[in-house]
Amino acid sequence: RELRTFEFLAEHGIPALTAVGLVVRENRPELVASPVGPPQQVREITACLVTRLAGDVLPEAEFFGWALRPENRRKVWDAAADLFVGLHAAGIYWGDPSPANLLIRFRRDDPTATDGRRELALQAIMADAETVERRPAPLDPTLAEADLSHFEETMWWVEEDVRWSGRKPAAAHLADEIAALRLRYEAGMAAVRAATSFERQTALQPDLLGPLRGAGQVAELMRNVEEHKWYLSEQQGAEVRLEQAARDWYDRVFSPVRDAVTTRLVAEQRVGAVEPDAAELYVAVMRHKYVLSQQLGRDVGLTAAIEDFCRRLAAPPVEPPDSVRRWNRLRTAAWLRWVKAQAAVYGRLATIRQAIAPRRPADGSDDETSPSGTAEEDVL
Repeated sequence: RELRTFEFLAEHGIPALTAVGLVVRENRPELVASPVGPPQQVREITACLVTRLAGDVLPEAEFFGWALRPENRRKVWDAAADLFVGLHAAGIYWGDPSPANLLIRFRRDDPTATDGRRELALQAIMADAETVERRPAPLDPTLAEADLSHFEETMWWVEEDVRWSGRKPAAAHLADEIAALRLRYEAGMAAVRAATSFERQTALQPDLLGPLRGAGQVAELMRNVEEHKWYLSEQQGAEVRLEQAARDWYDRVFSPVRDAVTTRLVAEQRVGAVEPDAAELYVAVMRHKYVLSQQLGRDVGLTAAIEDFCRRLAAPPVEPPDSVRRWNRLRTAAWLRWVKAQAAVYGRLATIRQAIAPRRPADGSDDETSPSGTAEEDVL
């Protein structure tokens, strides 16, 4: 079941671990006494799900003990809220959401930025899908509220665990951060509703434009479709239906912009760490066209805007800001702390193994027991 869930998440573009297979062990059958009738033969089967190791990630619970700036902690919770939006929009009820079941992936920068800026981007990844249930999309508000409430409750649990471990919790105002997470989630769901309305009005398939993020982005796309509808109506001398104009806009405007810029991004090796969505890329180009036209006092045209946009992308980026370097230092420190903890655990296990290893008596006999029983019992 969990394997099928991870496959479903991958099909819908929801960030989650990638399942690669199952390991199944079938034990030999055993006779188990039955309260009625003869003993029954029972065969126990154990199955383990195997997932691909995710790179550049840390457990979200790890951030509770970090002394992060408020704006950087906000990025962590924004990433979690975005994951909930994707799940609930697809009709997925998590059932057991918690910071312990989330991984935070570090992504470098926004490849659509043309001013050389490098901004740290975070992405929340679902690491446990054992309790996931698939329901009609979008998810019922009652179940969505249950997911969010459970996650917020576990945030308080993790903070208390950090306090008891001797580390001072980094969140001085966790209640404010929970409220910010709620606002981010509500804005995301509003964007989902706007995207659904856009797709219904234009009759464009959702996979054509890719994920639509933000009500503002959807409104800008709709404005472009309506402007193209006006252009076609003037050209043909008759009113053109919105669905017809939307399809023509996609074929003659949206697709050429996406293909031209994506080809240039790949050639300049700007795509990789973060691949922009098609709609996000299109909106960035159209905004750049507007700014360039305002600067020159005339309409520069789509071809010139794309060329200038790509030329700016090819410029070498500036040095990363202090926030990125700070994230890198914190991530390295967390990794070293984890390695040290693992080394301590393995060292303790080695000591226990040595203590419970069978001892050969001095007289050379094969007796491996001590007067009080086995060596393992003595240690325990």
